[in-house]
Amino acid sequence: MKNPSDAASIHFGFSSDESQRDSGSKPKVARNELPWETWSSGINPNGVAARSRNCDTTPLGLETIRLGNQGSSFLATLGWRTQSLWDCRTTDSSSALLNFSFAGYFRRALVLFATFSLSAAVCSAQSPFRLEAGVATNAWVVSHQGQLLLQYVFNPRQYKPYVAEFSAPGGRNILRDSPSDHLHHHGLMYAIKVNGFNFWEEVSGSGVERVIETSVSATGGAATLHQVIHWLAPQDAFLADTTPAALLVEHRTLILTVDSSTREAALEWKAEFEVGKKTNEVALTGTIYHGLGMRYIQQFDALANHSYAGRKPDLVNRQEVSPAKWAAVSFAAPDQPATITLVPHPSNTRGDGMFFSMQSPFAYLSATQGLDKEALVYHTGDKFALRYLLLLYPEVKSTEALEVRAKRWRESNP
Repeated sequence: MKNPSDAASIHFGFSSDESQRDSGSKPKVARNELPWETWSSGINPNGVAARSRNCDTTPLGLETIRLGNQGSSFLATLGWRTQSLWDCRTTDSSSALLNFSFAGYFRRALVLFATFSLSAAVCSAQSPFRLEAGVATNAWVVSHQGQLLLQYVFNPRQYKPYVAEFSAPGGRNILRDSPSDHLHHHGLMYAIKVNGFNFWEEVSGSGVERVIETSVSATGGAATLHQVIHWLAPQDAFLADTTPAALLVEHRTLILTVDSSTREAALEWKAEFEVGKKTNEVALTGTIYHGLGMRYIQQFDALANHSYAGRKPDLVNRQEVSPAKWAAVSFAAPDQPATITLVPHPSNTRGDGMFFSMQSPFAYLSATQGLDKEALVYHTGDKFALRYLLLLYPEVKSTEALEVRAKRWRESNP
């Protein structure tokens, strides 16, 4: 940076000079399956095919993840299907990871990345935040005063971008990415159904949230990540230009702030949508849990204590879907406790959100819009937005403290 006191930012997008079918080897895949993933599988004793990891790390210490086949599960909830993610596919797991022109996408970016020894960094002398980009993992890592607080993954070999790690100051990461029982559960993710295409599950025929461009900045007391995302039917996911094929065009903005006095990490998730050029009408539907959902690290499952704005839901051998102004899950771990709170903004369509929660066989919380009961329908020219706030603390917080904090944000302007 020429002037380190200036607000630091970086921006990159897809390269338009190369078709996505021009680069790399061409594995044999079904028409509606992602062609750029290489995989290997290992069967565990429970009969569930788990992903394998390449434990070699990038300069940032991040692992390159290779997903495996999905197996069967006794759970019918949260989108599990017994169909393989890559049915009818043959490929060598030693082949190149980038099999389409995302290599072209990074051609320009690598010139910049080379300056940072295969990782790009965004920082400002006036900001305690530092953002780093891992080339091999296609992730942005956000640190605050030297501690990793957030990892946002947008790997083009996967179906959707998501938050893979989230920590509070002085705390630990609470999110679990792609567990073997539900490989499509990615930390903190947003997915629904659009015109019948399922963006939540990740099987043959699922929709794809494809990142078109990304920009990040670290200014003052905030780290900001912005993306343009095209929501695509599976048959359109491989097109060189997806603008005419987008069902939805999403402008997603994530803003991370820290309050050191309360040890709070606050992540605002704002998504602005417009109907894409693929159709003149979109119908948003889903199950009782489709929306903004999060899966926790395994050791937190048995410790999860759910709260719907102070009311404890009955989750003994059951799930609950109820409206609330906010919902929280606390984990009274003896070594590193935590509380995560999810707050919908009242400006969202249908106002206060619905929350889905479950305790067993694993803990889960998602903010929904009741799309299982009634579809939301939009037409060409329509725009709509969703806004949520996630508050994370490295301790068990009181209901009173969470109520005050949630109310302050809910009363803010959209």
